[in-house]
Amino acid sequence: MKAPDPIRAALDGLSTGDALGAALDREPFEAIRTRTLPPGPWRWGNATVEACATLAALDRDDAQLVIVPLDDGQIDTAALARALAAAHQAAPWRAPVDGSAPVITRLADGQDPHLAVASMACDGNAAALRGVIVGAAHPGAPARAAAEARRAAMVTHAALDAQA
Repeated sequence: MKAPDPIRAALDGLSTGDALGAALDREPFEAIRTRTLPPGPWRWGNATVEACATLAALDRDDAQLVIVPLDDGQIDTAALARALAAAHQAAPWRAPVDGSAPVITRLADGQDPHLAVASMACDGNAAALRGVIVGAAHPGAPARAAAEARRAAMVTHAALDAQA
């Protein structure tokens, strides 16, 4: 049996967790404590959107999502900005609820990514969602994964803590 692609496995787990989290978001605590699942369908949200946009910004031969060929697995931040903007324009109800939403709106309006993020002090967790895909793209290379995750975070998060 062939081992699953680490990126596919990461995206499967992230999107399932995203949908479960969104489904439980409005449930009373008692339902969570008793592990009572809400009825389906469970719809994924901005975490999955951000993960898919990150995948689109990776240089991957097997994904048919190569936007700009860079060093193998390097995040193309301009492509990531475009992918985030396009994804959130297509499904605005899945926009992030943290402080990166205004940045993504600016990106969708065509503003340069460096200018769009410069005035933000966002320290939310949306950038961490992208790290799941970046980490899976660099198994066994934690330093490279950390550097690329930081590059992916810089698209919407100027705060160093959020980038870390």
